[in-house]
Amino acid sequence: MVTSKKFASFVMIIGVGGALCGCDRVSTGDDTGESDQGTDTQSTDGQDTDSTNPAGQEREDQFKGSLGNTDVNAFYDMYGGPSAFGDNTRDVMERFLLAEEALYNGFVEESRDIVDGIWDDYPIASDAWTQGFSTPTDVNLDSPNVYGSVRMLHRILEYLETVPPNHIPKRVLTHTMIEVDCLSGIMPRTADEIEQGTGEETTRSFSTSLERHHYYRAHRLFGRYIEAITEGALGYEIKFIRQDDGECAPAGVKKGWAGPLNWYEPLTVLSPEVEEETDLYTVLFPDFRPTHLLAELDYGFTTGGMGSHQGRPVFICTDAAFTSQHAVHDTHLRAYNPHWLHHEYSHHLHSIYPEYNLEETDHSYFDRSTWPTDFEGRWQWDYYDEAYLKRYRGSSPSLSERIDF
Repeated sequence: MVTSKKFASFVMIIGVGGALCGCDRVSTGDDTGESDQGTDTQSTDGQDTDSTNPAGQEREDQFKGSLGNTDVNAFYDMYGGPSAFGDNTRDVMERFLLAEEALYNGFVEESRDIVDGIWDDYPIASDAWTQGFSTPTDVNLDSPNVYGSVRMLHRILEYLETVPPNHIPKRVLTHTMIEVDCLSGIMPRTADEIEQGTGEETTRSFSTSLERHHYYRAHRLFGRYIEAITEGALGYEIKFIRQDDGECAPAGVKKGWAGPLNWYEPLTVLSPEVEEETDLYTVLFPDFRPTHLLAELDYGFTTGGMGSHQGRPVFICTDAAFTSQHAVHDTHLRAYNPHWLHHEYSHHLHSIYPEYNLEETDHSYFDRSTWPTDFEGRWQWDYYDEAYLKRYRGSSPSLSERIDF
C-alpha cells in the first residue's frame, strides 16, 4: 500500500548548543532533486568583561533572556488550568523545562544547578516523588511525572563534565522517521461494535499540525542521551521520509488495540540506500483510535512500541504521540516524548546485552523483585540507569560498538 518512489525527506542533526542543520528535498521517481541547506544554531557564550559590567551579571541576564520559549500556562489551560495538575508535577516539570532549555542555549552549569536543585527537593527514588504529583487522565507524563526525563538530563550533564565543550562524536547515527500518509479501515461507532468488529469505513490522514521542528524538539534530549551513554562516540540525526502513493494502508480496531494491520509494511519498500544509512527507524501512522469513544471506555489502546528491522530498532507510534488535545504543544513534546523514547529504546539495549538477561519477559523490570541484587532504585528509570552504570558502561564490546551497525 505504500511506496518509497514518492517521498519528501528532511535531515536534522542534533548537537551541542542546540545546533540544527536542516536539509529539505522533494523527489519523484529517481532521487535527483537539488537541495537547499541552512543552519540554525542557538548558543550563547559567556565572555569576560570589565568591573563596570561584571561577567556574572551579564551571564545571568543572558541566561534569563534566552529562555521562556515554552508557554506552560497555555499548556495548563488546555486541561482547565494549573489546578488540574499536582503542585509537585508543575514544580518539577517547569524546572525540568528550564534546565533542558538552558542546556540547549549553552548554559550547562545553570542547567546542572537546576537539576541538582530538583534532586535536593525530590531525592532520587524517594517517597517525595509519590506525593503531590498528578495529571488529568488524558495527559501522560509517566509515573513519577517527568522523573524519567530528569534522569536522562542528569545523565547528559554528567557526561558533559567528561568531554571538551566542542566535542564532536566519531560518527552520527541516522534515525529515519517514516510518515505514513493515511490509514483506512472499519471504525467502531459504539463500544459494542469494538467487541463485534463492526462499524463504518473510515480514513484517517496524518496530522497536518506536525512540522519538522516539532520532531526536533521532541527528540533532542534523546539524541544527546545517546551521545552521553556512548561516552561521546555516537552523535544523532533525524531523517524523514513521507510515504504516499495515493492509497491508504489497511487498519483496524479491537479491544485494547488500534492501528495498521501491518506496521512492518512501510519498511519493506525502502530503498537499499535508505536501509544502508539508517541506524534507527520510527514508523509513524495516523491515530486510528476511536477517539469519540475514549471518554466512555474503561480501557485504553496500544498504538505502538518497539520492533526490529534487520537488527535495527524500530519505534512504532502514531502522530498523536506528538500532540496534546490534537494540538502540538512544546511542553508536551519536551516533557513527554523523551521518556517514551527512553522506555522503548531500553528494550533494544536490553536485547543487545543478552548475557545479562535484563528483560527476561516483556517489562519484567516493572516487578522490583526481579531486579539484579546490585541494582538500586524503585522505578523503571532507575533500572535503566543502573543497567547503564553497572552493565553497559565498560563492557566489551562497548555499548557504542553494539549500537553502531
